[in-house]
Amino acid sequence: MKMLAVAVVAIIVVAVMTLVSKGAEAPARPPGVSAQEWIPISDRLGFVIVSRSSTPEIPPPQGPELTPPVEGYFMLKGSMGWSRIVVVEPVKGPGAAG
Repeated sequence: MKMLAVAVVAIIVVAVMTLVSKGAEAPARPPGVSAQEWIPISDRLGFVIVSRSSTPEIPPPQGPELTPPVEGYFMLKGSMGWSRIVVVEPVKGPGAAG
């Protein structure tokens, strides 16, 4: 009888862990971003691919077969929701190299 109770508890624990882990596999996307456009990096960070319909086709580089580059932007999830990350390049970097 004791063995049956342990087996039932073990089955319930495995079932609950399976359901919890499946729910954690797909992090939430920002509103309005489709699954095809979303590349999750973590639960709070991801990359959104912008449609390439209006961008000119760039010839592939020589050497190993690479896919053409894509354009997009990063999104960060904070306490207030999703925010787009804007990368600003400085006018001139430190030293003579910049």
